Formats: sequence, structure tokens, C-alpha cells
Amino acid sequence: MPVLLLHGGFDPTMPMERVEQMADGWPDAQFVAVPWSHHVTFNEGSCPKTLTADFLRNPGAPMDDSCIAEMEPFEWSVSTELEDTIFLGDLWGVRRCSTAPARLAWPALALLALFVRRCASRG
Repeated sequence: MPVLLLHGGFDPTMPMERVEQMADGWPDAQFVAVPWSHHVTFNEGSCPKTLTADFLRNPGAPMDDSCIAEMEPFEWSVSTELEDTIFLGDLWGVRRCSTAPARLAWPALALLALFVRRCASRG
């Protein structure tokens, strides 16, 4: 049975390598990495939706995923002041903490910022 695996590069729930392994173990799997996407790749614009529709129309056909390369990456921009607040202390400036544990939180914060930005852009 054919299966389409669309996987987001910013999906915090499943490493890309694991999904690639799943695709390798499924004889009729078509794997498409969506590098600028989170967990729900279908919501990342027309490309993933087109890929899904094409797959549903003809599950056995080879996938033309060239639209992935045309997807625009998002830009990260955080002011130095905000970065210092988030990573060096609490929001009220009451206490300071080591930067090491806080720097580890950057990927989670980046995903949250992406989610908020995408939701805000959709109105």
C-alpha cells in the first residue's frame, strides 16, 4: 500500500532520521522533507497541499516535490534586549541565571516564535 510521508524540519516530536528510516522500511513509501515546516506540514502553504492532493489522486505515481525548493524560509530576528531578557534572566529582571541552560532552550523558543508568527500572519 502506498504511503506519503511529509515531514517538517522543525518538527520537535520526531527526528528527521527516524522518519527516513520509516520510509526506508515501507516498500511503497514516498518521503518528502519540508525543511521550513513544523509538525503539521500540510499547513505550510500550497506546496505540501499540492503534494498531498497529487498523492491522493495517484498514489503510485512518482512524486514531483520540486515545489519544496521554492518554499521561502522564514527569518529569525530577535532584538538583543529581548534575547538578554529571555536567556540571561527572567522577564521581570529579578534574578540572573547561567546562560548555559537557557541557551539550550533556544530551539524550543524558536519553534514557539515560528508558531506565533505563522498564526499572526493568517489573521
